[in-house]
Amino acid sequence: MEKLAELSGLVTGIITPANARALFREGNTDPKAYQLFDGILNSRYKSDEQAARAIYGCKSSDKKYQMLKSRVKSRLLQLVFSMDLSNRARSRYTKALFDCNRKIYAARQLIALGYRNLVSDSIRDVFNAAAKYQFSELQLAAARLIRDDETFTGNESKIDYYNNVINDLKETIDFELVSEKLYQLIRALLRRSVNLNSIDRKKAKEYFEECQKIMDENPKHSDMFIKNINRVTIYYHHIHSNHSEVIKVCSRFENYLHEHPQFADLGVVVAINAQRLDTCLYLRNYVLGKTSAQNCLQIFKKNSSNWIVIQELYFLLCIHTGNYSEAKTLFSEAQTVIKQKKFSKDRQEHWKIFEAFLSYILPARRGRKKFNVHKFVNEVPVFSRDKIGYNFSIIVAQLILLVKEGDFDRVMDRYESLKSYARRYIKKDRSPRSYYFVKMLLAMIKYDFDPVKTEAIAAKHFEKLRQSRIGNQGELETLEVIPYDVLWPDLLKKLRAHSGKMIIAQDG
Repeated sequence: MEKLAELSGLVTGIITPANARALFREGNTDPKAYQLFDGILNSRYKSDEQAARAIYGCKSSDKKYQMLKSRVKSRLLQLVFSMDLSNRARSRYTKALFDCNRKIYAARQLIALGYRNLVSDSIRDVFNAAAKYQFSELQLAAARLIRDDETFTGNESKIDYYNNVINDLKETIDFELVSEKLYQLIRALLRRSVNLNSIDRKKAKEYFEECQKIMDENPKHSDMFIKNINRVTIYYHHIHSNHSEVIKVCSRFENYLHEHPQFADLGVVVAINAQRLDTCLYLRNYVLGKTSAQNCLQIFKKNSSNWIVIQELYFLLCIHTGNYSEAKTLFSEAQTVIKQKKFSKDRQEHWKIFEAFLSYILPARRGRKKFNVHKFVNEVPVFSRDKIGYNFSIIVAQLILLVKEGDFDRVMDRYESLKSYARRYIKKDRSPRSYYFVKMLLAMIKYDFDPVKTEAIAAKHFEKLRQSRIGNQGELETLEVIPYDVLWPDLLKKLRAHSGKMIIAQDG
């Protein structure tokens, strides 16, 4: 439903909802498809389950509903394809890309229909624009059409000229393809594994070194080639936890776009800032991370999935750097957006967990809405099937909130289940910081929440935790909403406070 809603939003962002409805129905004899589309536009259907029940009286997994969704998606894509998307472009680069693609497609269709004489000027416009923005493949396509057009004039010198252009472009594209392959390989390497091992890092190094090699071999560094090389370099340093180098490469990449504004693709600008924001989480660099976050947020629509992802990273940056008041503001903004637009259950659950940690770390104040600890502790996690995912964040949040409340009996009740869970799902080689943090929590419970004994026994685990690399904060398994090296001292502080109160009570 989320993807269909986003696609519908794209259409109604170009034309009015009324015109979108009219175009959707034009020549379309599928009333149920229109019913689903209209329901999405009117916010009548906010989930697949709701739409499936209303239209077919069935579950969303039913084949007929899935086929209906497929037909609606197909119709919406037809509408998008027929529209002039260049008006939606927010950079000259993107607008030129839309225009060149549209004109090449139109030229080929007209030639196929026998209207070659109508495209002569158009394909030359594409050739010039593609050369300016270094759209190598589009320039090659235009050059081939122009060369074919010149055969009708018999101009041999022009044909030779475009032969040479085509040969040069083929060489350029070959280097672009190799750099693209290396970028895709290293990105896939990063995506398929939460904690990369030595073999993965060795592969990343090989991809990086091959990039350096083809840079020396390539006489012409096209824009796409340079972008791919920068992407590979960023991922290489990220995989090897060279976070300061990631920041440097992002800055160089950004400077390249400033020096060549015609190549400033908005998607690349966003990717640079998002990567820098992510890296600032590891470096705990609030100032640079905040700037990067705001650069992204001002580009994305406030109710888009991209906006909420950046908001999550920005929120985590504030928590990781101790800017809790700002984190609270970001949380409130996100809650407002989430209430207005139905995001996936997983996405909503992220923010429920964030709220729990925020409630723990914020000092209690009169007038502030109290977080319902009892409800959170007793709720069954949405991620129950993902045992190595957010479940651990939920478990940690529940335990620390109970410690804050001084409800040690309920923490004790969770000792065996925590021990069993950790043995089964928290592996030292995959999540070393989580592994050591569990050891510390178990020591706290085992020694009856005595702050002195707990701190002494857990000290060796805490030191190993601090020496371990923080995991990928974009992955469920290794996420630390509050970094464990920050959380543990605060937890000990709360234990000491409760211990002091108990001593006073006994003396009384």
